[in-house]
Amino acid sequence: MIEQDSEHIVIEHQDGLWTAEHAAHRLAGPQRIQVGGQDMALGTPFHVDDVSDEAAVASRPRAYRKGGVAVVSTSGRFPFGRPLEYQQTCRYAGNHVRVTVDIQWPRDTAVQRHLGLGGVVLPGEWKRFFCVPPALHQASGTVGRWERIPTPPSAGETMIGHWHRPPLALVFERADGAALELGTGSDLWRWESAFGAGLEGGSYKVLLRKEGIQIVREPLMCCSPHTPVPRPYRLSWYMAWRGAKGTWTTQVLKGERRLFTLGANGELIAENGEIPSDSHLIDSGECIVLDVGGCVWPAEWRRSGSVPDFIRGTLLSVPCWHSTGVQKAVRRAIRQLKGRGREGQLLLHGLYPGVCWGPQHLGRSAENGLVHWDINAVLDLVAWTRQQLGDGWRVWLEPGHWTELPSLVGSGERNGFRT
Repeated sequence: MIEQDSEHIVIEHQDGLWTAEHAAHRLAGPQRIQVGGQDMALGTPFHVDDVSDEAAVASRPRAYRKGGVAVVSTSGRFPFGRPLEYQQTCRYAGNHVRVTVDIQWPRDTAVQRHLGLGGVVLPGEWKRFFCVPPALHQASGTVGRWERIPTPPSAGETMIGHWHRPPLALVFERADGAALELGTGSDLWRWESAFGAGLEGGSYKVLLRKEGIQIVREPLMCCSPHTPVPRPYRLSWYMAWRGAKGTWTTQVLKGERRLFTLGANGELIAENGEIPSDSHLIDSGECIVLDVGGCVWPAEWRRSGSVPDFIRGTLLSVPCWHSTGVQKAVRRAIRQLKGRGREGQLLLHGLYPGVCWGPQHLGRSAENGLVHWDINAVLDLVAWTRQQLGDGWRVWLEPGHWTELPSLVGSGERNGFRT
């Protein structure tokens, strides 16, 4: 459901599981995420030094449905000096929002100290948090782990996490099992470039306070004034959430499972190696398990796991989901399922995000690779699958080793935004 008036835009899940609220006069957002009727996240401002998006002049926002997601689009400018122009698009699906920010930086305009976006306040008490480490840390062997959140200070704040490169994702969990995930989008190279200030030019903090947790995300934090090159800058990030245990009904797979893999062109291949005819593709009561990660993919579609691997031409066996060839193959398979029935069960196996340095997957070239992780492509592909198959299908994404991430576990849920 989408509701809009002169003051607010409200996006609500069809079953009332969550709501997102945007202020009509603000460029950044959402200003509030509620899950199960409780505040889960507040804020998400954009700021340059001590000037926030509240000081900007916003055009009338737009809210609509497109491609199975609810979209909130805002734009405006800061009306002083050389105007900084800002545009933002939020795309809501099953249990997440994916945010794209476009900034037109004016000439001869310096950042004195801080530029922040995608930060958020998590009100209340939280039990623990999980960090998916920055890309370079992962390439060096660092793995994510849960950390206990200590008792909040009675006054002031305690910093319980700090990075100069963006963590791929942070997941915060309450004692009742509710969780909030805040993640960096696929464009890691943009975040790490720090608006031209260079690597380690950002600041990402987790601050513990009596009233809750503040997550600070500053893609640029400089010790002396820095003047970005005047041009467009794009950054993406996302949030996902999970309700308390017992408040969300978990979908359960029913019936016998039938396994399929993919050919390089997207043809469905049965477990016995045969390509089934359309008439024998889906039997009533079966659950289709589509293993999209276990295929033998062409080299140019596969991930490079580090800068040295990219330079040497060493590849992983798994695909980068931003690869155009991979996207076409998986979408062709989904269309085959769509054509065979209006109802069914689908479990997507092997659709796991990961870090890659192959610039060709982004339509770019770079001598030392271009670091990205394909979370945007994964979330968009699941939302597209949900839209294609329709509400008669039940869709699950098997999270593999990413069980900590609510974005993957709940991304296939029906949401009421199908067009």
